[in-house]
Amino acid sequence: MKNEDKITVMIMICFFIGHSAFADVKLGSLKSDEPSTDIIIEVSGPQSGVWIYDNIYEVIGDISVPNGDTLIIEPGVTIKFMDDFSFTIYGSLFAIGTETDSIYFTSGQVPITSGWSSIMLEDSSNDNSNISYACIEHAIVGISCHNSSPFIRNNTIMSNAQGVYCGGNSSPLICDNTICNNGYAGIRCMCYSSYFPTPLINNNIISNSVHGIEFFKSSPIISNNIINNSCNGIYSREADESFPAIYNNTFSYNGDGIRFICNSSNSFCIFNNIFSLLST
Repeated sequence: MKNEDKITVMIMICFFIGHSAFADVKLGSLKSDEPSTDIIIEVSGPQSGVWIYDNIYEVIGDISVPNGDTLIIEPGVTIKFMDDFSFTIYGSLFAIGTETDSIYFTSGQVPITSGWSSIMLEDSSNDNSNISYACIEHAIVGISCHNSSPFIRNNTIMSNAQGVYCGGNSSPLICDNTICNNGYAGIRCMCYSSYFPTPLINNNIISNSVHGIEFFKSSPIISNNIINNSCNGIYSREADESFPAIYNNTFSYNGDGIRFICNSSNSFCIFNNIFSLLST
């Protein structure tokens, strides 16, 4: 073999050995209709930077975005929680997929036993945080807002114990989502404020939960939603300190379309809704 050929072969061998020695990722399994481009990356602890398109991130411990940091999740990313781990946002999260290339938050357990905890946006998190065109499934709470007000748009939030939770001084924008098959409630608003903050719940399809929307000491604006196949479309067990606005919604195949339990007289802004037993 000529010296030039020997040098070329040695360079290729060194590159392969060096690449293998320092890589912290592994190839994923083949997709049925695509080449093997997926890479599996194990994550735990603080996170920031960019999670890259088409990679699979296996969560092997609680993860967080620290205050002042930003995590961007690109379209096509799959996040698998390998146990009951949480994803807590103290900084900024931008998980923005596309209509044809969603981001997936799901359980990596086989079989699924307890699921994973939640995407939790805390008080210090950036109110411009955005979760859009994502599928969020098999969690205890899909998205949990604690004194935070992110954008939650165009997602499929399904098969969780609860879909979206709003607590404390939270006023998220929850719009254009499909929220289905969440055990207790599609959306819960427990904001503990008579007038503000005001969660905005608009243009969602909410179905197949005990309560489509439940609120307590909260005054959400609930408009242009389709709410069906639940025990209660909208429910409040103590509506005395709540002043919701509920209009332009369609309710069908619910046990009760709207059910409020009040200990005193109260006035609610409810108008122009459709209540029907017909499928929508």
